[in-house]
Amino acid sequence: MMTEHMNSLNSELEKLSSEKERNEKLLRMNKDKLKTLEKKQELLTKSGRNKFIFSLGLIAEKYLIEPEYLSDNDLNYILGVALTQPNIVGLMTKFVMQNKAEDI
Repeated sequence: MMTEHMNSLNSELEKLSSEKERNEKLLRMNKDKLKTLEKKQELLTKSGRNKFIFSLGLIAEKYLIEPEYLSDNDLNYILGVALTQPNIVGLMTKFVMQNKAEDI
């Protein structure tokens, strides 16, 4: 009789332990999802959007030769040519897919 009771308790303990593991995994996944959503929300705010645009400008400026002498049309043309090269499109697609997978 005592053995049956112990087996029952062990079985219940295993079930609870398994449920705890599942819930901890769900919690981690939801925390990651929340972090992703917070990043997206930040980009939707004016200050977040401005920070994003400013960062892109700094990155572009780093690689441009005397950017103060280039017009918006010049920059649009240069970036259009540079960013539509098949190898660059493939590289961007790879990064986007990786980052999307991390968001899930």
